[in-house]
Amino acid sequence: MQNATVLFHASEATPDDEVLHTAVPTQPMNAYGALPYASIAIAADWPEQLRARKAEITARAQSFEAVLSAASVSGDVRVLWCVDADIQSHVAQSARVADYAFFAPSLRDAREIFREMLHGVLFRSPIPAILNATPGFQRDTIFLAWDDSPAAARAVHAALPLLKEARQITIGCFDPPATVEGRKTAPGSALATWLSHHGCTVTVAPYPSGGAEIGQAILDRATELGADLV
Repeated sequence: MQNATVLFHASEATPDDEVLHTAVPTQPMNAYGALPYASIAIAADWPEQLRARKAEITARAQSFEAVLSAASVSGDVRVLWCVDADIQSHVAQSARVADYAFFAPSLRDAREIFREMLHGVLFRSPIPAILNATPGFQRDTIFLAWDDSPAAARAVHAALPLLKEARQITIGCFDPPATVEGRKTAPGSALATWLSHHGCTVTVAPYPSGGAEIGQAILDRATELGADLV
């Protein structure tokens, strides 16, 4: 991961983190009366809040730079200074020249910011969004949920560099349709063949969902396999 460009947003850093994006709070405003004729009032201490927040973000960026310097890693720390409505476009722009986007669990506490950043990466950039992991995480065993959809295919292509590093990949197909006459391949078999051409060791396994929600069924099977990545 030392040679990868990483778009990263978190409250803590590791030596492989190369880019940091942080958003400022939305400007506080109160409206008195009925819109559109209401009077807009901005909190009197807003300039002080803004200066304090900017100082906090600057100090945080400097701490990231110190981590990179101490680890002798060539990195680029960037501060995103914008309102919430612009987060998506700014993150997407940076993600277009990165390899991975890691989202720290702590970011989930800011639900709106998390949603905007995730949307910018998933739908407006070519790179994968990786949740609940940090750069350099173990990925020997990977569980790949497959349903022949374009979304699943895009996820597999985005994750191909990680898949090629794995020791074992299990392709899980939930409630696959029964094989019918004229169907030449079982669900997931074409994907397994393609991955094998890339040197991957692959196993295809059909699973019944048992009536469970598919997301939960995926997590259950991945846990059973001891998967490092889903």
